[in-house]
Amino acid sequence: MSPHRSGADLPIYPRAFIAASKLQRQRDRVFVAMPFEASHSKTLWKLLQSICEIHEFNPRRGDSAQASHSVVADVLEELESAEVVIADLTGLNPNVLYELGIAHVRCDAVVLLCQRGQTLPFDLASIRCLFFDLSTVGGKEELAVNLGRILEELRQPGKPTLIDGSAERTQSVIADLKLLADLPDDELKNEIIWYSGFLSSFSVGEVKAFRDDEQSYQDARLQEREWLLKLARRGCGIRCVITPPAKTTCCPIG
Repeated sequence: MSPHRSGADLPIYPRAFIAASKLQRQRDRVFVAMPFEASHSKTLWKLLQSICEIHEFNPRRGDSAQASHSVVADVLEELESAEVVIADLTGLNPNVLYELGIAHVRCDAVVLLCQRGQTLPFDLASIRCLFFDLSTVGGKEELAVNLGRILEELRQPGKPTLIDGSAERTQSVIADLKLLADLPDDELKNEIIWYSGFLSSFSVGEVKAFRDDEQSYQDARLQEREWLLKLARRGCGIRCVITPPAKTTCCPIG
């Protein structure tokens, strides 16, 4: 393959740029498409930098380049070079939407972010989006945990997630349920949650006779149940597979 061209000699029309540049994806490189002047942008960019660095990714955005050539060429080069593209849809910035359209065609790993309360256009509302709230420490921590997990999953596509214990399993389920809760009601109604009735938090009662080392697990399972109930009340489908005890002749309940 011929070495790629870069700089002012490249065309800025995306199709022509892609054909001329011959760029390759760079492992662990993340491009962030975001508005630069929005009120939340400075805080979000610092947080995204920290999250990426913790997970050993290299975050960049459209103003990261030091060269003096076209900003459009810089952005196109980032979109062609990044392993992961993160797009902040808050405010529906036209530049971000333009870059996102190119990313959806060219990149296999695109993560959508948006500030809570933003209504997304029809075409984007059908795509999973990580909604965030930067006004509280808890909101920032939630974004850090959820985005960090997504980045790790994208790093090793197809590799199963191994969960060592019951507490870790429950916390993972709660995180997934919170992501579902961010969906609008009309989308949530199309989702279905499957679980085992024997292992489900629905089988847990409000019992407090636990050792200290078990109480946190009990509390987490009750929290899991509460999130399931919240989603069900909003129209999310809940499907249960009930398994009878091992020593029984009863037929399973469907």
